Amino acid sequence: MKKGSLLIILLVIVLLSGIGLGVFYFYYMNNGTEQEPIKQEIGEGILKNYAILKIFYPAGDRLEIYEKKVSSNLSRLDMADILIKDYLAFSGKIDTGVIPEGSKLNSIFVTPDNVVYIDFNRTFKRNFRGDATDEFMLLKSIYYTIMSNLEDIKDVVILIDGKLAETVGGHFFANIPLGSLFTQESSQEAQTDSEL
Repeated sequence: MKKGSLLIILLVIVLLSGIGLGVFYFYYMNNGTEQEPIKQEIGEGILKNYAILKIFYPAGDRLEIYEKKVSSNLSRLDMADILIKDYLAFSGKIDTGVIPEGSKLNSIFVTPDNVVYIDFNRTFKRNFRGDATDEFMLLKSIYYTIMSNLEDIKDVVILIDGKLAETVGGHFFANIPLGSLFTQESSQEAQTDSEL
């Protein structure tokens, strides 16, 4: 073979190898298409069907409100679960001094007669160190967190490790629905206002 024909064959092989590598790169590495910049519609990624939950937490002798957006497609039970878990997390983060350290939610359920049962761990009762005002504000914040966010709920009951606890801190009965405690408070406030 002549040197000229060997050189032409070598050039053809190099040229075909280059074309082959180019085809491999564009079809297998780049999926054969040019990458377009990602376009995002205005408002895309924003939660469109949402509800604003109001989480009440004790701050001395009053209640403060923390708001959170959640999907409005959640069931009452899921919302109640989110409410109490966020209540414990947020109150622990700002350290109100009222929420017992180490408190956790064991479970939560809603009965057919629309009463929410909140089952806290034993630490919720054991680590409570507050006075009567602290206990009252603790129970009140839990009650209003549930009642102000869930429709058709009639009352709230607190359990400790799956059982009714007579009291959390020794000052108020917790083994009865909390509504009886706070409806008495509301009627006393109304009576005081009418006397003025």
